[in-house]
Amino acid sequence: LLERRQMAVEHRPDLRGAQALVEGAKAGRTLTASSLLPDLNFWASRQTIRGTGRFYKTVIGFTVPIWAFGRQRGEIAEAGAVLARAEAEQIDVKNRALLEVEEATLNVRTSEKRLLLYRDRVLPGAEETYRVVRRRYDEGRSNYLEVIDAGRTLAEMRTAFVEALLDYRVAVADLTRAVGGRM
Repeated sequence: LLERRQMAVEHRPDLRGAQALVEGAKAGRTLTASSLLPDLNFWASRQTIRGTGRFYKTVIGFTVPIWAFGRQRGEIAEAGAVLARAEAEQIDVKNRALLEVEEATLNVRTSEKRLLLYRDRVLPGAEETYRVVRRRYDEGRSNYLEVIDAGRTLAEMRTAFVEALLDYRVAVADLTRAVGGRM
């Protein structure tokens, strides 16, 4: 079970998507926080005026955000809230995925036990009952209604076995999907 849970954490696309949302929210918070830092500007130009020569101009400057501290702090708080929501969603997606793995594992075990019960006990018992009733009929010690009833019971048990096999294969497919498509 631990191995399957680890596989789900590593391979499920919904968990990868949730992790990407958290990383994007972290980057957004960092970008928003960087708006409080001054910007360094550098600019250089050359100008030629007819007859007077060439002029060169170089400008270095700082842009300091001093007028919008309230707005910037609000944006930083919003980015923090977006990050917290993304982290909470990631935890929720992970918990749901792990629950799906546990449920699917339990379903596989249950359907496997049911399948083995039909294969090893129920179906051989119904076949043996049919053979005995058929032999008794051939010997004249049983009537045809008993043969028909035993045949119907055998057909029902074979149908139940096929249904158990189907349930088992569906459970394995569900488990494969729950762990991210790799088993």
